[in-house]
Amino acid sequence: MRQVAALLLTCALVTAAVPLGAHHSTAMYTGSRTITGKVVKFEWTNPHAHVYVETKDDSGKTVVWDCELMSLNHLRSYGWTAKTLKVGDEITATGMYARSGEPAMIANRITLGDGREISS
Repeated sequence: MRQVAALLLTCALVTAAVPLGAHHSTAMYTGSRTITGKVVKFEWTNPHAHVYVETKDDSGKTVVWDCELMSLNHLRSYGWTAKTLKVGDEITATGMYARSGEPAMIANRITLGDGREISS
């Protein structure tokens, strides 16, 4: 009876752990791009934080980029807090940009106005 209970417990734990390894793909992103602009919104939310950066495209048109950051736990380990960015801050974001041409990226580095670089 103990062996059956142990087997059932093991199966339950393995089954429960499978979704923990799942995550979305980054296949919709490519290359590397750096943008500089003004923070218009900062969302300190799970599963990923987002910073929206207003910048100009090559034709001079104003564009707002959605820069996806890592999870809050990762960001905290790099020194981020919910108050690291505020609307109006000038930043530079570097990361993989959207293949679709949309103004979106997965940012892996943010340079703050004071010159500090923070990983994402």
